[in-house]
Amino acid sequence: MKSLDLEVIKKNAVGTRLPYKLVDPSSIRFEGKVGDEDDIYIKVQGVDLLANADVIDSLDEYYGISDRQKNNVEAALGETGVSALRNYLGAAASESVLGKKMALFADPNTKMVVNAFPVGDTLIYPEQFFPVAEMMMGKFNVYPTKFHGGPAERTGMTLVMESRNPNTVTIAPGEVFQGGGFYLRWDKGAIDVGVFIRRMVCSNGAVISIPRQMGMIQNLSQESINRLMDVVPTILHLKTAAPFQDYQKKALLAMETRASLSEMQMVYRLLKDRAVLPAEEAARLAPFEEDMNAYAEKGYAGMNLRNTMSSMNVWTLYNNLTAYATHSTAWGEHDGRRDLLMNASLDFLNRSRDIKTHLDIFGKGK
Repeated sequence: MKSLDLEVIKKNAVGTRLPYKLVDPSSIRFEGKVGDEDDIYIKVQGVDLLANADVIDSLDEYYGISDRQKNNVEAALGETGVSALRNYLGAAASESVLGKKMALFADPNTKMVVNAFPVGDTLIYPEQFFPVAEMMMGKFNVYPTKFHGGPAERTGMTLVMESRNPNTVTIAPGEVFQGGGFYLRWDKGAIDVGVFIRRMVCSNGAVISIPRQMGMIQNLSQESINRLMDVVPTILHLKTAAPFQDYQKKALLAMETRASLSEMQMVYRLLKDRAVLPAEEAARLAPFEEDMNAYAEKGYAGMNLRNTMSSMNVWTLYNNLTAYATHSTAWGEHDGRRDLLMNASLDFLNRSRDIKTHLDIFGKGK
């Protein structure tokens, strides 16, 4: 693989820094939705702002508000009730109580808050990520081969480091994996390191990356940097790397397991809502509505989706996600959604499978 010019990457990434503000979480007030959209008006220190759905989800998670709570309150009291719930719980989530500030990042073009995350006493800035990468390169004889990231504070940044002496493992016919590298990622004011494995797809020469987080630091003290460095030797050799052994077990299970309609729906929503694919493209990769219609035509309705088979197995759905993340021509080479989708695909593979008593009209599936 060709080595990337780290100085060029650094210049481009740091040059896109979004403006941000650190605020007490309890100072954020929720005003309500914008029409039928998912965007919500918020007031921060007396200033009216618009926040997207991802920001609202991040704030809800920090305040401890579950989807079930929101749905129950909205059913009983409407959107006004949901805003009141957020403001009530948010008021208790002050910096003095939880020890965290909230970093709010805005897109200067749209004037919208596009990212929010809690931080402690320190925040690692995007430009501080690259000296850590250079230290890693010097110590472990690796070189940068891939970079993903948009505006750093919105999508994060991921730098893939590959070994000059890689090793390979075969887990099933046609399923060959290459190790010896790792990734570094800056996201939400922190840096993490993890396993980077190349899955060599022999049928079309494709290469699919498989990341897995192993360590994270939230400040640049020498102790933290040493701790991050200590992780790398444990993940360079596939046969002894615990994350790869775990991945192998999940992969072999996925090859033999049919996806439930609930899992199919999860992938469809991931593609359409988080990766922002057109609905028809999301449906091609995860045909949830098509499968639901097939059951309806057979006279089934009101099924428990977790107990109802879809037309695909888990491995096929996983492959659809990873193939789009790495090979879609609809996105630019460094589009941060590639990294988002790749990480989400691994989360999907790792989750507990819906392997119970199933209603099934599709036989063995695709």
